Amino acid sequence: MSDIIEEVKSRVVKYHRDTAQGRYEEAVAMYAPNFNVYASNGVIHTVNRPGIDSSNLVRVFQTLHDQGARLCVGPNYIEVDAEDDTAVVTFMGQGFEIAPSTGQQRMEVCRRTTQVWTRPSGSTSVDDWKLCHMHSSDLKPAADLDFSALDGGVEEL
Repeated sequence: MSDIIEEVKSRVVKYHRDTAQGRYEEAVAMYAPNFNVYASNGVIHTVNRPGIDSSNLVRVFQTLHDQGARLCVGPNYIEVDAEDDTAVVTFMGQGFEIAPSTGQQRMEVCRRTTQVWTRPSGSTSVDDWKLCHMHSSDLKPAADLDFSALDGGVEEL
């Protein structure tokens, strides 16, 4: 089981490194069919739909990159729960992003991310692990959280 955990961790790191370094063909090649992502902006995207040529996804990412977009968020504190050919991964994503819509302003980010990875039954190749789902949520400092709606429902520990 530890071999599977290390395999999946290596794929997670590779995916994020490829994305950060603009190697979009390699990153997109890790998407499973119907890969979807629930982004930190609250939108769910089905990225790799059947019938969509993956080279179109690469072109979209490359166009955004050419416009100045960057996503340099590395996985830290990676935890993997694996069973056979499915793995659930959680980690802290820390780094920065630059969106052309912000006037190229660099924004530091800290996110809690969950990913689901699968591979074909019986496969033994690390390269067969594919990213099926990703959910990222921005983390806020505790001072920025509003607990007023709890109306006294939180007790001191």
